[in-house]
Amino acid sequence: MNELYFPEFSNAFEPILQDCRGKKTIVLGHVRPDGDCIGSQVALTRILRKAGINAIACNGHRIPKPIRGFVGDTPFQEEADLSKHDFEKVITVDCSAIDRIGLDYSAIFKSVDLCIDHHVSNNGFAKVNWIDSSTAATAEILAGVAHDLNLDIDPVTAQALYIGLATDTGQFRYEATSVRVFELSAWLLKKGASAHEAAYELYERESANRIKLLQSYLATLEQHLDGKLAIGHITQQLFAETQTSREDTEGFIDYARSIEEVDVAVLLEEQPNGAVKGSLRANFPKFRVDQLAGTFGGGGHACAAGFHSEESLKDFVPQLIKTVSEHLKKVS
Repeated sequence: MNELYFPEFSNAFEPILQDCRGKKTIVLGHVRPDGDCIGSQVALTRILRKAGINAIACNGHRIPKPIRGFVGDTPFQEEADLSKHDFEKVITVDCSAIDRIGLDYSAIFKSVDLCIDHHVSNNGFAKVNWIDSSTAATAEILAGVAHDLNLDIDPVTAQALYIGLATDTGQFRYEATSVRVFELSAWLLKKGASAHEAAYELYERESANRIKLLQSYLATLEQHLDGKLAIGHITQQLFAETQTSREDTEGFIDYARSIEEVDVAVLLEEQPNGAVKGSLRANFPKFRVDQLAGTFGGGGHACAAGFHSEESLKDFVPQLIKTVSEHLKKVS
């Protein structure tokens, strides 16, 4: 038999199935879901259901428009009132902390049975934790386990896992892109995933309004700290003027990250209540933007992280610049 990609997780999979059989199971992802989150939710839910487990997926926010068509016939609830349900088993995917599933969900689910994740900031909040921060995506872990166990996954499952890999590697450009990522991607293509369909839906279909929002965002970009820090922002007024929403900002921060001198890129989104949602990106793990996000109560990956602040945009930016300056002195 070929060497297993994830022997520890693959050998523990059957006991997980046994524990879930005959019990209502929910697969939760993080708020403001991305391709890896939704892809992992869809794939794991389908794998569990094929094994005879009564499983559904649920997320506190809507599935992003480019990914919506890849859910297929997976039972998936968006922004549901889960207090009306009685789930006996709770699994999270791609969640670095329990509050990432949303405050209402955290109140309903007092504990999590299994956490499958790849965030370096994850401290293992579930009863059982499958965490591997060396992987590019949670979908990589799930694809590896499916491959190890030779699971007969269908094309919808394969496509969901492929999308998770493609999005969290930045179309196979980020540093975490490995030989294993390409090997598993090839296996998923053999199982029915379509690289062309994924690329077209995710990266080649743009609405005119989203382009207008991008133009406005780019106009706000400013560099600080001798060019090492790039900050751009989007206000509620911009969302209203362009008739767009928060899901239309996906990928915007990469424009700031790609500026030659930039070490840390930041996208600040004004929330309806005037608070700020921040996204951080870096090209290299040494900049540890997960630690930077942690100073504001957030977290994530070494190269991609997020946070929230109750301060206004105007008041928060000076504090952000000062914090980033101090952080860069420590990690450079």
